Amino acid sequence: MKKMLWLAALLLIQVCAFAQSRNNLSIVSGIDANLVDIHGAIGDFGYINEDGKSIGLIYNRKLNKLISLETGLLYSVNNVRKTSFQGPLGEFFYNGSVKMVSIPLNVQITFLRYLFVTGGFSLDHQTNYTTNGVISDQSGLGFEMGLGGRYNFGVFSVSLCPYFCRHGIIAQNSLIEGGARLGLGYNF
Repeated sequence: MKKMLWLAALLLIQVCAFAQSRNNLSIVSGIDANLVDIHGAIGDFGYINEDGKSIGLIYNRKLNKLISLETGLLYSVNNVRKTSFQGPLGEFFYNGSVKMVSIPLNVQITFLRYLFVTGGFSLDHQTNYTTNGVISDQSGLGFEMGLGGRYNFGVFSVSLCPYFCRHGIIAQNSLIEGGARLGLGYNF
């Protein structure tokens, strides 16, 4: 009988501990469409919208019932196509990709229990930049925002967050992403 009481007490403590989980660690994967903002540059070139993918690990820490902080590590690959008109030779296409590691620093506000809005900055590093690439270096500061939902299944969670992200705020050409990330998380 003593063993049963101890087991029941331990189970109750465990349930109470998980009910007050303040941390979430999620594996996220996303797809996006992107475009390049050339900041009104004059010339015979432009960019065509392409696609991209991202994967990463996101850590979320609840400060209170409504507000939490979010950070992590994301790796993304965005395809970029530059067009150039070269007189009688016609139009030429240059294909490339932007491979980037990002650290998001976001604030998340939860409302209606399952929905959230998130926004903040990202520290970006383009891992494949070359001086003769199709786009200027996207390393530096970016910003992102999103509106999503999260549902908890005990210690596990599922989230979906459509988002908007602009990299290389001070770069000559800024990469802009719009897409959605799906996350599978663990609450602790």
